[in-house]
Amino acid sequence: MGFRDTLIRYALRNDYVDAANVLEPLLTPDMHLEFALFKMRHIVGLRRYADYRTVCSLAKQCIGELATSSQEREMHAVQRTAAFIILDAVTKKSRAALLRAAMKERRVRRLQQKFDSRAEKLSAQMEEHLVDLRAKLFPPPKGLPLETWARSDTSEQVAFTRIIANRGLCEESFVDFFSVIVEKSPVMTVDSYRTCSDDVFTERDETLDRFVIID
Repeated sequence: MGFRDTLIRYALRNDYVDAANVLEPLLTPDMHLEFALFKMRHIVGLRRYADYRTVCSLAKQCIGELATSSQEREMHAVQRTAAFIILDAVTKKSRAALLRAAMKERRVRRLQQKFDSRAEKLSAQMEEHLVDLRAKLFPPPKGLPLETWARSDTSEQVAFTRIIANRGLCEESFVDFFSVIVEKSPVMTVDSYRTCSDDVFTERDETLDRFVIID
């Protein structure tokens, strides 16, 4: 694994969301699947139901990249569950509109509670599948050889260790490094998985987002 891929994997495994938001142009073909799993886990982990179409899209694209039938079944389960939650939300929206027209707000609240309960249970199952798939597909990253990189003849490795020396081994250091590399490098991601949403890492009012009925 190359230097950049090593840093990308480290950032993804440590859930560095801000770093993930800037590193996508640096992805090599070998990293697309791992990044897709990270993106799905991020959406599902926050229960961003409004972005579950992105989960469906990514899961469908990932299936052909998996090595075993058991892995494919797990990814199919993720896709089907996300699709069910989307359909459930659409159904709830129609029923809620009818109930509001009849001035039955109490029933609307009960409808919302039932949806949230089902969606939470199913999302937890999806999260388990995604965690299991990542464990099967990708080994946990080893520690970063910072001392070796500091003595390297490769300018990127030396630059990264200098950032670490100044800011510490933290997410901000990775954001700084990836941002500089993206500015100076040609775009490498030519066949990254297409998604339905370009802002899944953007901070939102999560309380509001969880109660949005998907259009």
